[in-house]
Amino acid sequence: MAAILCLASYGVGLWLGSYVQDKRSMASFKVDIPDGTTVKVFRDLGGDGPFRYDPSKPLFTLTSDRRLITKSGVYDFVIEPGKDYQVNVVRKTVNTSVRSVAINPAFSQSKLATELAAEKGGILGALFTRLGKAPIYYAVDKLALFEQGEWAGVTLKPKSAKFDPARFVLNKKGGSWRVVNEPSILVIGSLNKSVPPGVVASVNSL
Repeated sequence: MAAILCLASYGVGLWLGSYVQDKRSMASFKVDIPDGTTVKVFRDLGGDGPFRYDPSKPLFTLTSDRRLITKSGVYDFVIEPGKDYQVNVVRKTVNTSVRSVAINPAFSQSKLATELAAEKGGILGALFTRLGKAPIYYAVDKLALFEQGEWAGVTLKPKSAKFDPARFVLNKKGGSWRVVNEPSILVIGSLNKSVPPGVVASVNSL
């Protein structure tokens, strides 16, 4: 009988130890999502490719900011497509030290095109104020917005073979546009660390 009680106590001890360990590994964090979006949260399954989760098994479905409590690990936050946002998968590693996760889906191309029509004057005004006499020697070739419309890329085409083409990145803060980089044929990410890598790549693709 004593042996049975000892084994039972040992089993309870193991269970309690495992329970306490699980509790200690639970992450508690707030997820911020843009208004009007739906975000599904999946456990990341690893492996290669853009879809590293089982679409049939969402752990959470968010329609507003919310605090989540879940095991530490890697999760895929999937923004469902809407009229203003692209389909986007944001992969995040969460643990007990993570307090918040921000999900910022990029605007759809149609939304960015609408925004560009309203922002074009401000973007070019800021650029040519910075460059001074550049319009004499250059013409605007391409202009585009990225992310949620707060980043812009502009390419200038020289009017003379004496000059090289130039690319610029602009950022909108506090309602005003400002030029981020020095004139260059390609935007160098290591020299412009404040610019998101995706924006650097997109501007260089213009």
